[in-house]
Amino acid sequence: MSSLKTSDVELTSVRYKDHVQRGNYAKLESQDIAYFKDLLGKTRVVTDTSDLEGHNVDWLKIVRGTTFMDSLYSTHNLQFIV
Repeated sequence: MSSLKTSDVELTSVRYKDHVQRGNYAKLESQDIAYFKDLLGKTRVVTDTSDLEGHNVDWLKIVRGTTFMDSLYSTHNLQFIV
């Protein structure tokens, strides 16, 4: 069994820096997180970095992202909110 730590997995932005450029997208801000917590409920929004580790690494453990938030709702649950 591998003892690879999440922090050992290379960031996507580093691994593919010559091939992939990030678009001019907005960055997640505190009011965005507050909106999702209000919409979904505080227990359905994950912002703790240690809890997000598994969400940030691809299943092959080749590259790592840098998301700061995830929701615990499925698309099936979201259709009733929207």
